[in-house]
Amino acid sequence: MSCNPNTKRNPKIIQPILWIIGALVVFGMYPFVCLVDADNASPAGQPDLLSPATIATLGLSEDQIRRLEELKARYLKELAPLQNEYFSRKAEFQMLWQQSRPNRKECMARHRELTMLQEKISDCTLRYELDCRHVLSPEQEAQWRSLQAGTP
Repeated sequence: MSCNPNTKRNPKIIQPILWIIGALVVFGMYPFVCLVDADNASPAGQPDLLSPATIATLGLSEDQIRRLEELKARYLKELAPLQNEYFSRKAEFQMLWQQSRPNRKECMARHRELTMLQEKISDCTLRYELDCRHVLSPEQEAQWRSLQAGTP
C-alpha cells in the first residue's frame, strides 16, 4: 500500500463513517440545545411552566418555581442519554435502510430498538409532566390545562 496522500480511498467505507460522525456531532449537541433553550419552551413542545408569562399568569410562588426548576433539571438529565441513544440508533437504522438489499431481520430488530427508545422517552416526559402538575394548586392546575389547550 502506498503512502501517497493522492491515492483514491474506498468511498463505500468512508461515506458511512462520515454519516456516523455527522450524526453523533449533530445529535450529540441536542441535549445542550435543550438546556440552553430551556427557558423558552418545554421539552414536550407545550407552553413552558417556567416562562415569565406562565409564572405571572399562574401566580407561582418562589417555592413552586424552585421545585419546578429541580424537576426540569432532573428531566433533562434523564432525557439526554435517551435522546442520544435514539438519534444514534436512528442514524444506524437509516444507514442500514439505504443499502440496496437491507437485511430484513436486522431492520426489524433496529426498528424495535427505536420503538422501545421512543416509549422510554415518552414515559420520561409523562412522568415529568405529572410531577409538575403535582407542584401546582388545583386552581393553578386548571389554569395550566387551559394554557396547554390554548384556551384563556
